[in-house]
Amino acid sequence: MSDFYSEISASESDSEEKKGVDSGEILGKDGYVWSQKPKAVRRTPMRNIVKERSGPKGNGYQADTPLRSFELFFDDAVITEIVTWTNQKTENVKTTYTSKPGFLYNTSVTEIRALIDILLFLGATKSSKESTASIWAKDGTGKPICIAAMSQKRFLFLVYCLRFDDSTTRAQRRADDKFAPICNIYDKFVVACEANYTPGTGCTVDESLHVFIGMCSFKQCIPNKPSKYGIKVYVLADSKTFYLVSSKIYTGAGTHALGLPVPTQAVLDLVPSVSGTSRNITTDNYYTSHSGHGAESQKLTLFGMMKKNKVCIPPSFLAKADEGTVQYALTMQTISLCFPLLQIKTRGSSSCPLRIPKKREARILEKRK
Repeated sequence: MSDFYSEISASESDSEEKKGVDSGEILGKDGYVWSQKPKAVRRTPMRNIVKERSGPKGNGYQADTPLRSFELFFDDAVITEIVTWTNQKTENVKTTYTSKPGFLYNTSVTEIRALIDILLFLGATKSSKESTASIWAKDGTGKPICIAAMSQKRFLFLVYCLRFDDSTTRAQRRADDKFAPICNIYDKFVVACEANYTPGTGCTVDESLHVFIGMCSFKQCIPNKPSKYGIKVYVLADSKTFYLVSSKIYTGAGTHALGLPVPTQAVLDLVPSVSGTSRNITTDNYYTSHSGHGAESQKLTLFGMMKKNKVCIPPSFLAKADEGTVQYALTMQTISLCFPLLQIKTRGSSSCPLRIPKKREARILEKRK
C-alpha cells in the first residue's frame, strides 16, 4: 500500500468508526454516505430475471457452416461496397504505370472474398508477421492455400488498393469524423454483431488495442499492453463465449459526448444493445464508479474493481488490515438499487470477488496493494 494511504490519521478513522457505531453510516473523503446496515433478504423480483436465452438469433440460426457464418458479417452488399471503392483506387493507380503488368486490373467480389480469407488464414496460423516472400515460396515451404488463391504481386497490389469509402468525399467527412475512411463498413459490422447473437446473463466492458504502426491521427500508446501502439477499441463482449456484442473506436477527444467522464461515456455508448435486459456488466477499475453509470435507468447491474484514489471510498477501507478482514458498505440511493462496496484482505494484499452480485445490485470491489 502506498505511503499516502498508510498515513491516514488515526483520529479520522476513529471518528468514522464512532459514527458507524452510532448510526451505521460511514463517510467517504468527499462526504459520500455509506451504510453498514445489512440489507433485508428477499426474493428476486421477476423484473430482475434475464428472460432471453443466449445464442444465435435471426439469421444466425441458419449459419450452419463457416461460410454462412462469415456472410452474416460480410454479406454481398458489404463486399460489393469494398469492391467499388477498391476499384476506384485501382483506376487512380493505373495512371502511374507506363506499362501494364499482369496484376494491374480491377477486382471482383470473388477476389475480395479470397483476399479476406487469406488474411483470416494468416491470422489463424499466426503468420501475420511472416514475409510474403516466405508465404508464397514455391520451394515447398510456402502456404499452398495462398499460392492457389492469387499471386504474391496481386496480393500486395490488392492490399495497397483496398479501400472502404469514397475518396472523393473523404476530406469533407473526415472533418466531422476521424474514422470516416472505414466508419460505414465498421458500423455495419457492429450492427451485424448485435443482430445475430443474444449474449448470456453477463457481459464485460474493456478496451482492446489493435496493433497498428502506420500513420493515424488517433493512434494510442498504452504502455501496459503487449504491443504499446495501436488503435484503441472499446468492447462489450459476452463473458462466457467472448462474442463481440458491440464496440466503438476511440478516435480522440471528440469520440464521446461532452459533460461526462470518458469511462462513463464509453460504457453508456456500448450498453444500448443490452439495455433493459437486467444483465450484469463487469468492468475493471478504469470504468467502475459508485454512480453505476446509470445502471438503474438502463435496467442493468454493474460489477467491478474500484481504484483506491476514488474520494468516495471511506478511509477505513484504505487503512491497513489483518489477513482475512472483510469490510462492506452500501448505499441505498433508491429503494430498488443498492451499490455495495466490498473490501477483502487476503494473503499478498490482493482481493478477489466472492460471488456474482444479486440482481439490482452493483458490487464494487476495491483492490488493495
